[in-house]
Amino acid sequence: MRTLNSIQQADAKAIGVGHGESEAIILARDMMLPLIMDDTPPQRLAMKLNLDVYSSLEFVKGVYVSCFIDREEYEERLAAYDQSGRVGKSYVEWAMKATK
Repeated sequence: MRTLNSIQQADAKAIGVGHGESEAIILARDMMLPLIMDDTPPQRLAMKLNLDVYSSLEFVKGVYVSCFIDREEYEERLAAYDQSGRVGKSYVEWAMKATK
């Protein structure tokens, strides 16, 4: 885990979303890294800062398409998303159509 410096801490406090999301956004900005988060308000804020933002489901889809996991494991992960109710059924169905 990386600790924010005093300037980054001030920037994170000024963002106005949760503590963890704020820190993730500031680190992604400063390290020029993509950001993976599922909550809509922090996603929108990160996009306003021109960060590349992906949902965790999009990330899992990318892992599958890039051949880091097989179809069986991919479908197990999608089933967990579907059962959790964290994302809409149509979004899970979209991900299920992925091919390598």
